[in-house]
Amino acid sequence: KGWAKGITCPKCIFYNRFNTFDEYLNSLRSNYRHRYKKAFEKSKALTIEYLIDNKDFTEEMYDCYLQVYNKSRIKVEKLDINFFRGSFFKIFVLRNEEKVVGFGQMLENQTELIFEFVGVDYKYNNQYDTYHRILLEIVKYGIENKFKTIDFGQTADESKLKLGSKYTELFVYLHHSNKIKNFINQKMAKYLSYKPITTEYKVFKE
Repeated sequence: KGWAKGITCPKCIFYNRFNTFDEYLNSLRSNYRHRYKKAFEKSKALTIEYLIDNKDFTEEMYDCYLQVYNKSRIKVEKLDINFFRGSFFKIFVLRNEEKVVGFGQMLENQTELIFEFVGVDYKYNNQYDTYHRILLEIVKYGIENKFKTIDFGQTADESKLKLGSKYTELFVYLHHSNKIKNFINQKMAKYLSYKPITTEYKVFKE
């Protein structure tokens, strides 16, 4: 009571009910299944390698992160390369022969898999459908390693909802000691709130 309340960007959570990745693909409606099989076809020339030691995270990989950061509409914090070298992350790298075209970073948290950050070399993104291939690899890893949920975070929500994720609403509350400013905040909150996607994507057959 007395606080301004607004909607901030919701999280996209994937609830895993599958035993295998093939079971997941077969559960999709035909248009989604076709879309993801197309992504696999376009990216079949790539190799995927999981880093054994994250100290091997290179400047070339970091440049892929910077490309995504610089393209982001909302920039929060630019992470240092040493963040990606933290030992508690799972990082997989996509390569075309020796060239790094992207990577995905995940964090295992008991029964939850958290999608952290992604890197993409945009010169190759359309050629290999790199971004979607990264998302699908995260789903595959989550299913094969029996995680109950995959937290896909708060950005690029359309792509993640089309994987079968669901919104988890998040709210922001604001209070000011000045009564007039606090009143204005309460009136303005609904206009400043994030507008979630209202389309209901029917990803699965049932």
